[in-house]
Parts: sequence; C-alpha cells; structure tokens
Amino acid sequence: LVLSLPSHLVPVAAAPPFDIMSRPPGEVYALSNGARLGLYCFVLDSLGTPLCEFDKMQISVTVQEANSSPSILLDSRRSQHAVFEWGRADFSLLSVTGDLGDSATLTFEVPELNITAQLGITIEQCNAYEYERDGFCRLCPEGELIVKDNNGVNSGCISCLPSDGIRCHGGLALDINEGYWLAPEAARCDSGDCVLARLYQCEEVSACNSATTNATDPLAQAMPLA
Repeated sequence: LVLSLPSHLVPVAAAPPFDIMSRPPGEVYALSNGARLGLYCFVLDSLGTPLCEFDKMQISVTVQEANSSPSILLDSRRSQHAVFEWGRADFSLLSVTGDLGDSATLTFEVPELNITAQLGITIEQCNAYEYERDGFCRLCPEGELIVKDNNGVNSGCISCLPSDGIRCHGGLALDINEGYWLAPEAARCDSGDCVLARLYQCEEVSACNSATTNATDPLAQAMPLA
C-alpha cells in the first residue's frame, strides 16, 4: 500500500513511477489546522503499477498517538473509511483538526489484503506572520500588520490607515506613502507597532523615496535620500 500526495503527482492517477515512492523514510506530513488531508491510496504491484482489481474493497485510516486521547481527528473522528475505485482510494477531502504542534501516525489498512501503511502527521505551529486564535492560525487582513504581546508572542493585528502615511497588507508587508520614510532600525522590527513607531513624515517631500517594502527586509527599506 503506497500513499500518494496529489501535489507530488501530475496527474494524480498518472502511470508510475510515483514520486511518493522516493519519499525519505520517516518523513512527516505537515498540515495547518483545519486543512484538507489531501491524500490518496493506491495498491501497487512489485513494479509500482496500480492494481485496479481491488475496486470496491474497503480501506481504513486511523489516527494513532502516544496520548490515549488524541487531539488530531479526521472529520471529527479518529478513524475513517474509503473504498477503492479505479485503483485509488480517496481521503483527500477529510478535514484534519488538532492542537497546534501535535503529532500522530496515520495507519492505513486494507484488511482483506492484510496490508498496511503508515505516515507521520503533524499540525503546524503558526508562522512568524500568523497569530493563534481558538486553536487556529490566523493571518492579518489587508489594512493591518501583525503585533506581539508583552511576551513576544504574536497576539493579533494592528490597523494602519493610508492617512497615517502607510498602507498595510498583512504580516509585515507594507507600502509607504509619498512624503514618509522608515527609520533604518525598522529593519529589525518583528511587530507592526514597532514598524509604525519608526515611520516619519518628511520635512520635504522631495527628500524621500517611497517604495513597497517589507519591514523585515533591511535591503527593501524606504529611506530618506541623502
């Protein structure tokens, strides 16, 4: 039994060789909380050819964790089933939920053939431009920047208006309006309030050079012209 990631196969039902067969042993499949599982299963022969004679045969997938009460669930259940059709069992639309950073093993089993396969899975932590809310990673929308709390943890978003000299695009991506500039130390900012505190209006508009920038990139800063 070989698991196949649609992103590794173009098309998914293409003839072998399957890219999935060359995945390193022990590789962990990482997903954001609430994402679709996106996995298919094939029964292959010794040459890696999909076998279609097992159509209508049932296959199960079960979440196994060291914790007796696993947080990772598939469509709110610990176990799900599918049926082979045209040599492929489709688990791609299952919704994966769990605690951020939690890991488990997915065990796929075809009882009638006495074959199994396992795949490690983990729920990704929020990245540097996301914040956690209700167990899910959120992105700041257009018009806002990410901010941190007193412990340095991403906690939400801060609004910035074009009238303040800046246009924000979520994360730390921004445009600086004509007539404004960012101080050099803004390149070290990892929070939107830090960026906004280092935005200044030019005394002379002609002395500033404004451009689209990301406050974390020191090479992309909109700086006053010498």
